[in-house]
Parts: sequence; structure tokens; C-alpha cells
Amino acid sequence: MDPASRYEGADATGSIHIAMNPQALVLSVSINEGWRKKLAPEQFADALLDAYREAMQTAISAAATAGSSRAARGPASQAIAKILRDYDDDGPSADWYTGIRAKLDRIKQRRKAIEEYVAEARVDPIDREVRGPNGYLTFQLQRGIPVSVTAAVPALRSASTKLLRKDAMAAFRAANLTAEN
Repeated sequence: MDPASRYEGADATGSIHIAMNPQALVLSVSINEGWRKKLAPEQFADALLDAYREAMQTAISAAATAGSSRAARGPASQAIAKILRDYDDDGPSADWYTGIRAKLDRIKQRRKAIEEYVAEARVDPIDREVRGPNGYLTFQLQRGIPVSVTAAVPALRSASTKLLRKDAMAAFRAANLTAEN
């Protein structure tokens, strides 16, 4: 896979990393073995969601910059693809600076539209919940987007990092948010 087809995001501590493809579908979840030194088990679920959002922003920004029009799957990906198309306009510019400024403005508009879409999803009732097979993580989805993640905190205290990673990937897969469904 070439570097342009993989985008990554991490939580603020760098303990959890998520890689996505250009369609904002999860390719992998990595959890550092020493995550407990930087995150309390009570913070793990929020950190996982932060890493997911960061990876999605990275993938969307890269797609916006590249003018990507690749087909997307799932309601969230389709809505995001529509936003990218709606704000796609590489008309002629008077000079290089004006062209770059216009492109940056379009990227800001796309990001704002996506943020508004996600914000609207948060006020809708939860469409469904999906759980990882080990019961460590539960994702609450609205319009196909994870809006919150909860964790079985007592279980996280002793869970192996490998099982947590598998549980997270399985939950993303159950939510139809992976490239490998």
C-alpha cells in the first residue's frame, strides 16, 4: 500500500493510533504496551474516539487537498464524499498565492461542513450500539458515525493490549467502519 493511501491519527498521549484509507475506513488500531502509564483506564474510551476522529480528519483533509472523488461506503462516508464534491472548485486563479488561499478556504469549508454533519449526528438519537467480542468496548453510533465509546473500566485494568486492539478492531468492523468487512 503506498503512503498516500494510509492516513493516521492518534490520541493526545500518543498511546492509541488508528490508520485509515482515503475513504475514512479503519485499516488498523495500534495501542502502545505502556498505555496505562499515560492514560487511566477511565480515559481509554475517549482516547480511542479521539484517535479515530484525528485519523478521520487526516484522511478527509488529504482527500480534500487531493480533490479525491473516490467512491465511499456507508452513510457517513457517503455524506462526507458529498461534502467533498460540494466544496470542490479548482477554478482559475489570478496568481499562485490567490490559488493557494482559495484552496485553503475550500478545505476550511469542507472541514466545517463535516464538523456540522458530525454535530448534527450527535443530537440525533443513537441509531445503534456495537460491542467488541470481549466486551471491553461499546460504540454508540449516530448516522453511522461513532459519537461515543464506553469501556468496561474494571476489565480494562487487567486486559492485555493485544485483546484491547482486537476488541477495538472488531467493534469498528461491527460498525461497518473498516476496509476489511
